[in-house]
Amino acid sequence: ARVEGRVGEASDRFLTTAGVAWKPSQDWTLLARQALAITKGEEERKQGRFQLGAAYRPTKNDKLNALMKYEYRYDSGGDVGSGFGGGLFGGDDNSARKVHLFSLDTNYQLSASTQFMLHMAWKKATEESDGIK
Repeated sequence: ARVEGRVGEASDRFLTTAGVAWKPSQDWTLLARQALAITKGEEERKQGRFQLGAAYRPTKNDKLNALMKYEYRYDSGGDVGSGFGGGLFGGDDNSARKVHLFSLDTNYQLSASTQFMLHMAWKKATEESDGIK
Protein backbone atom coordinates (compact mmCIF):
# COMPACT_ATOMS: atom_id res chain seq x y z
CA ALA A 1 0.00 0.00 0.00
CA ARG A 2 1.09 3.55 -0.65
CA VAL A 3 -0.30 7.00 0.10
CA GLU A 4 1.28 10.11 -1.37
CA GLY A 5 0.38 13.79 -1.28
CA ARG A 6 2.00 16.74 -3.06
CA VAL A 7 1.20 20.40 -2.62
CA GLY A 8 2.26 22.81 -5.35
CA GLU A 9 1.57 26.33 -6.58
CA ALA A 10 -0.41 25.17 -9.65
CA SER A 11 -2.09 22.08 -8.18
CA ASP A 12 -2.34 19.68 -5.26
CA ARG A 13 -2.13 15.94 -5.86
CA PHE A 14 -3.16 12.91 -3.85
CA LEU A 15 -2.33 9.32 -4.82
CA THR A 16 -3.17 6.04 -3.13
CA THR A 17 -2.35 2.54 -4.32
CA ALA A 18 -2.82 -0.87 -2.70
CA GLY A 19 -2.55 -4.50 -3.71
CA VAL A 20 -3.12 -7.87 -2.11
CA ALA A 21 -2.62 -11.51 -3.08
CA TRP A 22 -4.17 -14.45 -1.24
CA LYS A 23 -3.56 -18.18 -1.83
CA PRO A 24 -6.66 -20.11 -0.73
CA SER A 25 -5.07 -23.35 -2.01
CA GLN A 26 -1.81 -24.59 -3.51
CA ASP A 27 -3.12 -24.14 -7.06
CA TRP A 28 -5.09 -20.87 -6.83
CA THR A 29 -4.09 -17.27 -6.06
CA LEU A 30 -6.60 -14.41 -5.79
CA LEU A 31 -5.36 -10.92 -6.61
CA ALA A 32 -6.68 -7.37 -6.07
CA ARG A 33 -5.16 -3.98 -6.80
CA GLN A 34 -6.40 -0.38 -6.78
CA ALA A 35 -5.06 3.07 -7.59
CA LEU A 36 -6.73 6.45 -7.06
CA ALA A 37 -5.28 9.81 -8.12
CA ILE A 38 -6.91 13.17 -7.41
CA THR A 39 -5.56 16.45 -8.76
CA LYS A 40 -6.96 19.77 -7.56
CA GLY A 41 -6.00 23.04 -9.19
CA GLU A 42 -7.67 25.13 -11.88
CA GLU A 43 -9.45 21.91 -12.85
CA GLU A 44 -10.24 18.93 -10.65
CA ARG A 45 -9.46 15.49 -12.01
CA LYS A 46 -10.07 12.02 -10.58
CA GLN A 47 -8.51 8.85 -11.98
CA GLY A 48 -9.14 5.39 -10.59
CA ARG A 49 -8.24 1.84 -11.47
CA PHE A 50 -9.46 -1.32 -9.76
CA GLN A 51 -8.39 -4.86 -10.70
CA LEU A 52 -9.55 -8.27 -9.51
CA GLY A 53 -7.92 -11.47 -10.71
CA ALA A 54 -7.44 -15.17 -10.18
CA ALA A 55 -4.40 -17.19 -11.16
CA TYR A 56 -4.42 -20.97 -11.55
CA ARG A 57 -1.16 -22.91 -11.58
CA PRO A 58 -1.35 -26.58 -10.53
CA THR A 59 1.64 -27.49 -8.39
CA LYS A 60 1.57 -31.23 -9.16
CA ASN A 61 1.82 -31.26 -12.97
CA ASP A 62 2.19 -27.59 -14.08
CA LYS A 63 0.82 -28.21 -17.59
CA LEU A 64 -2.00 -25.62 -17.52
CA ASN A 65 -1.61 -22.05 -16.26
CA ALA A 66 -4.36 -19.45 -16.37
CA LEU A 67 -4.88 -15.82 -15.36
CA MET A 68 -8.37 -14.31 -15.31
CA LYS A 69 -8.75 -10.56 -14.72
CA TYR A 70 -11.46 -7.90 -14.40
CA GLU A 71 -10.44 -4.24 -14.51
CA TYR A 72 -12.46 -1.04 -14.00
CA ARG A 73 -10.97 2.34 -14.96
CA TYR A 74 -12.45 5.74 -14.24
CA ASP A 75 -11.23 9.18 -15.35
CA SER A 76 -13.20 12.39 -14.86
CA GLY A 77 -12.61 16.10 -15.18
CA GLY A 78 -9.51 17.77 -16.54
CA ASP A 79 -8.00 16.45 -19.76
CA VAL A 80 -9.48 12.93 -19.93
CA GLY A 81 -7.71 12.37 -23.25
CA SER A 82 -4.31 12.09 -21.56
CA GLY A 83 -5.12 9.47 -18.89
CA PHE A 84 -5.22 5.66 -18.92
CA GLY A 85 -4.80 5.12 -22.64
CA GLY A 86 -6.24 8.30 -24.16
CA GLY A 87 -9.73 9.41 -24.99
CA LEU A 88 -11.94 11.03 -27.60
CA PHE A 89 -12.93 14.17 -25.72
CA GLY A 90 -10.64 16.89 -24.43
CA GLY A 91 -10.30 18.82 -21.22
CA ASP A 92 -13.41 20.13 -19.62
CA ASP A 93 -14.63 19.59 -16.08
CA ASN A 94 -17.66 17.63 -17.34
CA SER A 95 -15.73 14.92 -19.19
CA ALA A 96 -15.62 11.32 -17.96
CA ARG A 97 -14.35 7.97 -19.20
CA LYS A 98 -15.33 4.57 -17.80
CA VAL A 99 -13.82 1.27 -18.94
CA HIS A 100 -14.73 -2.32 -18.04
CA LEU A 101 -12.21 -4.96 -19.15
CA PHE A 102 -12.31 -8.74 -18.80
CA SER A 103 -9.38 -10.90 -19.91
CA LEU A 104 -8.21 -14.51 -19.86
CA ASP A 105 -4.67 -15.75 -20.52
CA THR A 106 -3.91 -19.48 -20.60
CA ASN A 107 -0.90 -21.62 -21.40
CA TYR A 108 -1.00 -25.38 -21.89
CA GLN A 109 2.25 -27.29 -22.25
CA LEU A 110 1.55 -30.45 -24.24
CA SER A 111 5.21 -31.53 -24.26
CA ALA A 112 8.62 -29.99 -23.62
CA SER A 113 8.67 -28.54 -27.16
CA THR A 114 4.93 -27.81 -27.69
CA GLN A 115 2.93 -25.16 -25.89
CA PHE A 116 -0.51 -23.70 -26.69
CA MET A 117 -1.40 -20.15 -25.65
CA LEU A 118 -4.77 -18.42 -25.61
CA HIS A 119 -5.56 -14.77 -24.88
CA MET A 120 -9.13 -13.45 -24.90
CA ALA A 121 -10.39 -10.04 -23.82
CA TRP A 122 -13.59 -7.99 -23.80
CA LYS A 123 -13.66 -4.23 -23.31
CA LYS A 124 -16.46 -1.71 -22.93
CA ALA A 125 -15.50 1.97 -22.85
CA THR A 126 -17.86 4.90 -22.35
CA GLU A 127 -16.74 8.49 -22.80
CA GLU A 128 -18.84 11.56 -22.10
CA SER A 129 -18.17 15.29 -22.50
CA ASP A 130 -20.75 18.06 -22.08
CA GLY A 131 -23.57 15.51 -22.27
CA ILE A 132 -22.30 13.84 -25.47
CA LYS A 133 -21.64 10.09 -25.18
